[in-house]
Amino acid sequence: MVPKKNFLSFLSPHIKQVAEIALILFLCFIASIFLSDFAFHNTSIAYAQEMGIVKSRAILHETASKSSGSLATLWSGDRVLLYSAEGGWYKVSYGNHTGYMMEEYIQPGSHSMIANSAAIASLGTAPGAMGIGDRGEDVSKLQQALKLLDYFTGPVDGEYSHETTAAVLHFQKDNGFVANGVADGDTVKALFGSAGGGNAVSANHPRPAAPAASSGDITVTASFSVSSVSVFADVPDPQ
Repeated sequence: MVPKKNFLSFLSPHIKQVAEIALILFLCFIASIFLSDFAFHNTSIAYAQEMGIVKSRAILHETASKSSGSLATLWSGDRVLLYSAEGGWYKVSYGNHTGYMMEEYIQPGSHSMIANSAAIASLGTAPGAMGIGDRGEDVSKLQQALKLLDYFTGPVDGEYSHETTAAVLHFQKDNGFVANGVADGDTVKALFGSAGGGNAVSANHPRPAAPAASSGDITVTASFSVSSVSVFADVPDPQ
């Protein structure tokens, strides 16, 4: 029986190398599309619009004014998408209409960021990143914000305790973040609209450093984006 041969075996060594590299780049490109789609959906989850329930018969207005035109009449139990809150009005979407409804006619979710945005803004400048064991004014602000959103039920004592960690973990799960209980820059920004300090995690909780490659190891790094793929290989000199 004639043994089966891979089609690459019929090509010259140089053509085989080019073909193998092309195959690797193609697989990397496919992986980049998958990863980009995954990141997009995660972002959509993190910043998804909130739902609100209409309490009683109400008018969807064109602008945030009772004298403005009517877009639709909504009834008790109708659901709307919430976009923002300001001056006693919610900007909402219902069906094909986007307009304004008075806050008193809408029941937001128990963890609504939009309904509590003004109260959280009143806490002042956003704190920096922090984690368990930290203490001080920044931790107190974090606890107050989490309490406004019904995630934190303990005392506002400025101590980043296990109870605070659990509240942060719950918030992260609900908003599509990596749930580790550490109030990193992304978590703080989601809560306050911005993040103070600029560090991803507090100084007391640095990210673990990547292990250094030992002698003889081959390190391959691939970076993906929708528009480009980069592959780098670090091959040690032979001893």
